Amino acid sequence: MNLLDIAKRNNNDTEIGVIEDVINNYAALRVLDTKVIKGTYFDTFRRTSVPHGSFVNLNEGITADNSDGEQVRVECYGYEDRVEIAKRAVLANDGSLGDLLADECAAHFEGNCFYMEKQIFDGVENDPKGFAGLKTNVLDDLTIDAGSSTAKKRTSVYMLFTGRTGVRFVCGKESALKIGEPREETLRDKDGKPYEGHVAPMTGWYGLMIGNSRSVGRIANIDASNPITQKLMGKLLAKFPTNVRPNAIFMNRSAGEMWLDDRSKVAALKSGSTSLNLNGLHENALVDSYMGVPIYFTDAIGNAE
Repeated sequence: MNLLDIAKRNNNDTEIGVIEDVINNYAALRVLDTKVIKGTYFDTFRRTSVPHGSFVNLNEGITADNSDGEQVRVECYGYEDRVEIAKRAVLANDGSLGDLLADECAAHFEGNCFYMEKQIFDGVENDPKGFAGLKTNVLDDLTIDAGSSTAKKRTSVYMLFTGRTGVRFVCGKESALKIGEPREETLRDKDGKPYEGHVAPMTGWYGLMIGNSRSVGRIANIDASNPITQKLMGKLLAKFPTNVRPNAIFMNRSAGEMWLDDRSKVAALKSGSTSLNLNGLHENALVDSYMGVPIYFTDAIGNAE
């Protein structure tokens, strides 16, 4: 279940409508399985090995074996926003607060989705008061260096194993989003001058669960001179254990353009070309997946790492 599925179970029609209008624009929030909890944290057992039995001779016992792992606490962090609408705007709109509120809530939620998706990837680099992101949780041996040393001009590609025992988005307080009842309030413009308006708070509790420590991989330090290639993708994919094989790849549009160029060269060779057109795109280039793993594009992964 993703964020929208959780909303349909636990939220009202207004909140569901706001989420439904926006969520499909944000790949990670759409793709990641979402876990909803009653409180603001939960404890989970992160297994690092699994037990097994053995073949035995007649009248022979076996050595007991248990799984190894660690207890991990997954915390959700409070998130707040507020929608402000001037009373004059309501009067100019034939006095309908509901329509204006729905439109403005949708705009705020879209901005919040982008902010939350950046938190998923960048974590405390995006907002130090929020949850740790994928960049912090990836292990050193699941990181591939593409080779760029040019700061503030690099990007990354992530491979994830998502689901119940992998990467999950977490919503606390049994809700994906809460929009409070609008109330009248004296608001202030940028110069501190008062005017009358309506205010509706938007609140939520959000976190990120890494169910298996080897469920996140990253190709870092990508730029135009050190692009994403099939070779790099293969190196990273080979680092994942077979029981946590990635089921989602995320990159931004710049990396996607590099990927298309690399795949076009491969497709040209497969079709029998004797030379490569370095400036051309081949019609058989497969860019929406790699080795059966879907590729999703998001602007939440930046180009200034």
